Amino acid sequence: MRTPDQGRRPVWPYWTIENPEERSRERVHFYKNVSMMGSLLLAVADTHGKPSPAYRTRRGTRHATAATSRRVHEAGDTLHSAADKLSDGVKDVTSTARDHLPIG
Repeated sequence: MRTPDQGRRPVWPYWTIENPEERSRERVHFYKNVSMMGSLLLAVADTHGKPSPAYRTRRGTRHATAATSRRVHEAGDTLHSAADKLSDGVKDVTSTARDHLPIG
């Protein structure tokens, strides 16, 4: 039996454990771990004809980068256009003020 301070240590040859309860517990953990590894291998290898997860991640990153770049350029163009309109408006107001105010 383990003491609480020993923690969990892997016992792969579970069939060598003499205590039937502990052997049963270790067997369950062994088969659980084996099944999780098998599931992981299937998830990585079987893509149902689709590209691999790594390829899809790289492709998604490229698309996100391109979309972000487009949005930044669009925002810059919008800001530039607004600044031009503001500048034109200020020039118009200044011109109108000069025409209507008696400045010495």
